[in-house]
Amino acid sequence: MNDRDDFAELVGSARYVTKSPTFYFYGRIRYGTKGEKVEERFLCMDAVRVYICSVKIPVKIESQFNILSIKSIERSSDSHVIIETDVKQTHSLYGLHDKASLQPFLIILIRTIRTVFPHRLQAIVDIRPENEYDRLLRLSNEYFEDKSSDVHVCGGFSVRYECACDFYQTQCYRSVQNLVDTVFAHRVSREFTFHEFESLNPKDWLPIIGALRHNEWFTKLTVENIKLSSESIEELCIVFRLNKTIQHLRLVNCGLKQDFSTRFAHYLPITNIENFDLSNNAIEDKGLNALSTILQQRKLPLRSFNLQSCSISHKSLSNFNTALVNNNCILKSHTILNLSGTRIKEENVNYILH
Repeated sequence: MNDRDDFAELVGSARYVTKSPTFYFYGRIRYGTKGEKVEERFLCMDAVRVYICSVKIPVKIESQFNILSIKSIERSSDSHVIIETDVKQTHSLYGLHDKASLQPFLIILIRTIRTVFPHRLQAIVDIRPENEYDRLLRLSNEYFEDKSSDVHVCGGFSVRYECACDFYQTQCYRSVQNLVDTVFAHRVSREFTFHEFESLNPKDWLPIIGALRHNEWFTKLTVENIKLSSESIEELCIVFRLNKTIQHLRLVNCGLKQDFSTRFAHYLPITNIENFDLSNNAIEDKGLNALSTILQQRKLPLRSFNLQSCSISHKSLSNFNTALVNNNCILKSHTILNLSGTRIKEENVNYILH
């Protein structure tokens, strides 16, 4: 058996252990291990994940990461690349020898991530040195005839969803992708509704929500009459922080408690959402007080806030109203506050602040 046969067997073994029928890139490299020791490894990559494997057959996966977890990419030299992920891991990749370039891997990696984040890649991943992203993108366009399009259905939701499914290690449902790419794509309101996915396991909701983190298509998000798990709420909070286009949020009768308000309050000053509907959730006075304390820090418009039937009373309403009145930015946006069904003396009250 010659070297070519040995390498083909290595690739085949890697495909088997990674369960990836197709690799976007594969090759021998040197990999920085514990104690700054550098050893030969097999680097391979599919549409969503990078693997560092042993070079002995049968191949074993020694390290791996989803491309969504990449926080920074640094080309120290043509033969040395450093990748940091959100689990605070550093992957130091070297060419098989000093003159072996890792540029082909970098081009494919950037091209793949750009498919997931066509417009915001540089804001999400720190790419160094300066102008490295532009250089790699130019080389990618030179090497590949099928230049990746910037036009994606619903802002590329399906691509991000598939990647997020791998990130959360959940099943990827083609029915979810088909529904979004057909029905949701034709909604003039650009509203993302959740009731279509109610039959799925709560764990399967995480990649659906996660795919909205940097989505630039949808402007409304509605979850109604569905009890949200703690994990789903945590993922939603990340969406509140990162998404720049969703302006209408409806979380109606989702089983939200006062602890949600405390978590949500952290993102209230920075989220671009302008219209909130938290009706029919047991926010209670403690939850509303948490929102009131942070609301004074908000420098963005707030056009409507629906707290109908949220188990709040005049005890917290006074603090909330003071926070609104003392925020000039909110006053200028003509906020509508719906408090009907709450435990206050005058029921079915709509406060309109001018």
